Amino acid sequence: MSAFYTPTQAEIQGTQLFQFIQYCESRFGMHCKHYHDFYQWTLDYRAEFWEALSQFSQIQWKEPYQSVLIDGESLLESRWFVGGQLNYAERCLEHPDDQIAL
Repeated sequence: MSAFYTPTQAEIQGTQLFQFIQYCESRFGMHCKHYHDFYQWTLDYRAEFWEALSQFSQIQWKEPYQSVLIDGESLLESRWFVGGQLNYAERCLEHPDDQIAL
């Protein structure tokens, strides 16, 4: 069975995911031949992945975090971005100029 739709290489390279993978490859000196390689890296290096995503996404922390991840007995007991604070309302209402944000 063939795929219903296959994106072109240009379409793939225009995605945020492709750009993020390139960012991680450059930052961590890795090479992902296939998406599965990147996915496996995200599982093996969870803290590095989440910190890179935070930086790539340009998340603006109200208070910076001290640690990206403190592992717990289980995933649900793990603590993420310890000490960090976000202000969602401020980010939603923020706009680069004097225009109405919403």
